Amino acid sequence: MKTSPMPPSFIVDASEAPRFIQITPNLCVASFQFMKNLTANYMVEAGIKRGQITLGKTMIIETTSGTFGFALALTCLKWNLPLTLVVQPDLEDGLKKRLKLLGAKLEVALPADPQEDLQISRMRRLKELQSQFPDHYWPSQYGNEDAQHAYTRLAAYIMDQVGEIDTLVGAVGTGGSMCGTSKALRLVLPRLKCVGVDATYSIGFGQEAGPSLLGGLGTAIPMPNLDHTQFNEVHWIPDAVGFRGCRELATTHGIFAGGSSGCAYVVAKWEAERNPHRKTLVILPDEDRRYEHTIYNDDWLKANQVWLDILPAQPELVSHPSRCNYDRWSMYKWDRRTYFEVTGKAWVLNDQEQTG
Repeated sequence: MKTSPMPPSFIVDASEAPRFIQITPNLCVASFQFMKNLTANYMVEAGIKRGQITLGKTMIIETTSGTFGFALALTCLKWNLPLTLVVQPDLEDGLKKRLKLLGAKLEVALPADPQEDLQISRMRRLKELQSQFPDHYWPSQYGNEDAQHAYTRLAAYIMDQVGEIDTLVGAVGTGGSMCGTSKALRLVLPRLKCVGVDATYSIGFGQEAGPSLLGGLGTAIPMPNLDHTQFNEVHWIPDAVGFRGCRELATTHGIFAGGSSGCAYVVAKWEAERNPHRKTLVILPDEDRRYEHTIYNDDWLKANQVWLDILPAQPELVSHPSRCNYDRWSMYKWDRRTYFEVTGKAWVLNDQEQTG
């Protein structure tokens, strides 16, 4: 195993730990500026230590919808590494400018047809770029186990600053943060309850893929880092419920956060109110910088026919994921089973989703 001297402390190091805020007697939030800083920093550092990355030379290539790409750009700036990011055509202009200022090269992945999911388009373009750069490293946030191992750091922060908790709630996209954190915490808290929060129209827990305005959670392709056996319960949150959660976080607690945080907060608040004697912690992955013109913009919500006034106060318990109403907040007792045990289907991973 090769080792390299550590560079001076950098912004990506300083911002990898969350702020812990006790917003009710039994509900604590772990609020990140950008949670992906923790993941990117750990994954690149691990690649350097294993000798998979040569400083100043190896091209880092990754597919991203934005947040992880920004964290990688900060990390690559820290380590003096070239970076190419495969992004979708609708990536917001402000983020594009920041990524370019940090030195990232952006490759826009165009869908093969109007119906193709953007995750699939990006993965195809990433494969093409890998053949162009023989000396490359793909962090593979979708499948690299380092993406889970990184969250042993979050588990340590929780135990050090919050102490023992009874329930962990968080959004699920690639699966790395929730699975990694819960696995590490259960080494000392074996009775921990883990509640996953997914978007409707996400295949992560047995739904059909479809359109969603929410970002940061949900998936259209199988994720190798999503370990279904970590979850006691799963909640599916429609756009409007998640956006209302964002607004409530801001107006009630002064916390401005993104869509995945709003979804997780709605579930965690409900969980904490139902179980006043249990201590709940919810992970809020990012702040609102990317969402000022969307989630917090009434005109944008109206243009997308999202109404925040008439919404459910609690989920509808379903007997199976296939019985979930895609337009409602639903929940299911997953009971730490495998995907096959619940759905009767394999959690199939095609070649394009395997770790690079």
